[in-house]
Amino acid sequence: ALRVKDEFLSIASHELRTPLTSLSLQLSLLRRDGSQSGLLQSDPRFEKRLGVIERQEQKLEELVATLLDVSRITSGKLEMECTNVDLTELVCDILERFESAFAQAGIELRSQLEPVTGQWDRLRLDQVLTNLLSNAIKYGRGKPVDVCIQRLSGGARILVRDQGIGISPEKQALVFERFGRAVSEREYGGLGLGLWITRTFVEAMGGSIELESEEGRGTAFIIDLPSGEDRNV
Repeated sequence: ALRVKDEFLSIASHELRTPLTSLSLQLSLLRRDGSQSGLLQSDPRFEKRLGVIERQEQKLEELVATLLDVSRITSGKLEMECTNVDLTELVCDILERFESAFAQAGIELRSQLEPVTGQWDRLRLDQVLTNLLSNAIKYGRGKPVDVCIQRLSGGARILVRDQGIGISPEKQALVFERFGRAVSEREYGGLGLGLWITRTFVEAMGGSIELESEEGRGTAFIIDLPSGEDRNV
C-alpha cells in the first residue's frame, strides 16, 4: 500500500507542477495589469478576490513541494546542499513571513534567539521551521508560541513550543511516521507527511528531533543540529 501511495504521489507531484506554474504566472500578470490599469486601487473587491486566489495558489505550491519531497526521499534522490547559514537571521526571516498568519490565529509569538551559524542546507532548514510553525498555528490557535535558538557546543538547538491540544503518549512516535496522524484527518486535514519530512531533513543534516507533549497542554519540538564544520559541502 505504501509503494502504491509513493508511486501515486510521485506522478501527481510532477503532473501538477506544469499547470501550477502556468497559474502562478497568470496571477502575477493579473496583479501587474490590475496595478497598471488602476483597478487594484479603484475596486477593493478586485484586490480582495485576487488576494484569496493568490493565497490558495500558495497553498497548492506548498502541497506540490511536499509531494516532490516525498518523491525524492522515497526514491533515494534527496540531496543536501549545505552552506554557511546564519541560523538566527534565517529564523527572523521566517518569523517575519509568519507575522500575518500568527495575527490571524490570535497567537502571541515569543522568541529568544542566540546568534548561531553553521553548515546546513538553508532551504531544507527553512522547510523544517515552516512545518513546525504551521503545526503550531494549526494545533495551538489562540495561544502563545515560543521559538528559541540556543548555541550548543559544536552545534545549535531549535525549540518550537505551542500550548495547544498536545499529543497523547501512545501517539507521539506515530507523528514522525509516513502518513502518521495523531489527530482526526476530518477535523484538522493534512497528509500526515510534514513531520516525517521534517525528521528526514533534520537527520540528513546529522541532527535529531524529539518532542515533549502533554495532551491538552501543548507540544514542544526540540531539534539539535551539529554545526557541520567538518562536513564536506
